[in-house]
Amino acid sequence: RDQYREALVWYNFSHSLFTDVEADCKNLAKLQRNRCNCYIMMEEHEKANIALSDALKKDGDNPYTQFVAFKLAMAQNDEEKALEAVANLSSCLTKDGSDEEDTKGLICLAAQNAFEKSSPVVASKTLEHLVDLSQNTQQVLTALRCLTRLRLTFLSKEGADKDLHISAIQHYTEKGKLFS
Repeated sequence: RDQYREALVWYNFSHSLFTDVEADCKNLAKLQRNRCNCYIMMEEHEKANIALSDALKKDGDNPYTQFVAFKLAMAQNDEEKALEAVANLSSCLTKDGSDEEDTKGLICLAAQNAFEKSSPVVASKTLEHLVDLSQNTQQVLTALRCLTRLRLTFLSKEGADKDLHISAIQHYTEKGKLFS
């Protein structure tokens, strides 16, 4: 935590150097994303929310901003906000100026983060976004394999809607055939 506190001292100092004229620049958004990441790591979610809010105002269409929004939502165990951030992150692919591979990489990281936070619903929805957006055969097949395994674990739970999960697995199989 000390390293994040020290980083925040420097980020706050850098923030103080910005003038009102520069207040809308993308560098300030990047600075706020970095501050938000530090606050997330220090579990200071209120301060992280404030930094994120400013980053969203300055550069809300940036995939990195949406990824930080996802991370904060996951840190707060807010699956609804996390899914909203994934949808926003996915929509960044259609905007000019966003690096497609970086954005898809961030979607992969979001899925990994959801797995690590034991949030299978968010992980599966995130992987479904990746499957829909990616043209990379290996990436799609890996995501489909993970989705199939997730659905199989959902099937094993008592009270699971077996038809829904079997239908989803069939859909993943059909989609996989298109890439093989």
